[in-house]
Amino acid sequence: MGIRKACRQIAKRILQTLFADQNIRLDRMETFLESLGRGQSALALGQSAIPPHLEALRRDVARLGRELEFVKRHRGTYLGEGTSMVWLVDETVVYVHSTDEGVPPVLISGGTYEEANLTVLFSFLKHDSLVLDVGANLGVFSLRIADRLRGTNGRVIAFEPHPEAYRLLKMSIERNGLESRIEGHNVALADRNDQIKLYYPNKNIGGGGAFYDVEGAIPIEAELKVLDEILPDQTVDLVKMDVENNEYLVFLGMRKIIKRSTRIAILFEKLTIKYRDDPSVYQFLTQFGLTIYAVTGDALLKPVDLEGYQEFGGYFLATRAETLCGYLDRRFFEVGWQSLTLHKGTAAKREGNSCELIGAEGDCLFYGPYWYLPRGRYLLTVIGKKEGSALVNICERYGSIVKELAISEGHMSAEFEVADDLYKFECVFNAGKGGLRLQLEAIQLRRQ
Repeated sequence: MGIRKACRQIAKRILQTLFADQNIRLDRMETFLESLGRGQSALALGQSAIPPHLEALRRDVARLGRELEFVKRHRGTYLGEGTSMVWLVDETVVYVHSTDEGVPPVLISGGTYEEANLTVLFSFLKHDSLVLDVGANLGVFSLRIADRLRGTNGRVIAFEPHPEAYRLLKMSIERNGLESRIEGHNVALADRNDQIKLYYPNKNIGGGGAFYDVEGAIPIEAELKVLDEILPDQTVDLVKMDVENNEYLVFLGMRKIIKRSTRIAILFEKLTIKYRDDPSVYQFLTQFGLTIYAVTGDALLKPVDLEGYQEFGGYFLATRAETLCGYLDRRFFEVGWQSLTLHKGTAAKREGNSCELIGAEGDCLFYGPYWYLPRGRYLLTVIGKKEGSALVNICERYGSIVKELAISEGHMSAEFEVADDLYKFECVFNAGKGGLRLQLEAIQLRRQ
């Protein structure tokens, strides 16, 4: 029996039990059940068809069907020769080495990895961002960032010296159809061009470095490259760096990029106690006008001086103060109009950072972006100019309505809460009474 049919029969039995003593006609119940697979709301079906208090039940059962369908079709799979295919929390496919004791166990047991750090990076991401993933390992950061850059001019360049990790990364890029968004390099980065021997702990292909020449470590030969020579002219917007305490040498090799990239933001780590008192990285970055922030709590930033930097072990963000725009709480992201699907006939002008959209009452102006949205309470804000009111449907999985919002004339924001993570999150923006005119730059979602 199909998953959807089974859920429909379960829902019917639930309804018959709950409302056995009420006069609910069978044809109305059937209409309600038919709506399960189409994502329709009770309001869309009409009050005469379905009692409004059943809407929450309809949505819960519909979600159950979708989740069971996904589990059925997307289970982790062992492919042989130590390689497995698993799914990240946002339903991105990633290939891992099954016996590796580094990152793979975390991914296999839930698909989440450094979510707070990803949230910080997402808050800086623009439709045209150039992102560097230095020490990409299996490519979790590259894959999830590139997924948000589909259909835009943005791209990711990933650097990973270990040949096996790089092979798995390339497989994941191809499996997710991100070849046009991610460029891979099987090299290590430093301040010179050379050959180097890197040492990796046994069963951890993502934890190697030049200083791991200890008993049981596995050596590999790697090519060293200077980032300023690989990217002689480009400006960079985002950098995620995880190179096992070799950050200083990488920074020395990208000084020209840092100098000319006015909106650059660099996420890097300093975890090992052995290097906690070394001021080299802090002093190097601050000479370019970058401020150093410790990443604390849930994607929160705290500015630190040299003493604070030396005393804190964890992740840091380096950027210029104007790039932050005063937001130390980075629990937000923007969806530029370039990442949205504009409804046919509504776009009047598309110029640079904004797009003019005009719709009569009831018209759909845009929808998208089909990203992953973690559960929580959000403030949705229209960035740009707005004349008129809007009706907004918060949906998942291509049209299944989760919330219905109204943004009245004279207002730019509305709050909503979702109790479950949303997959293929979609914001459907419709013109309200009297029509709507938008000069749209982006929509912003900030977790409250």
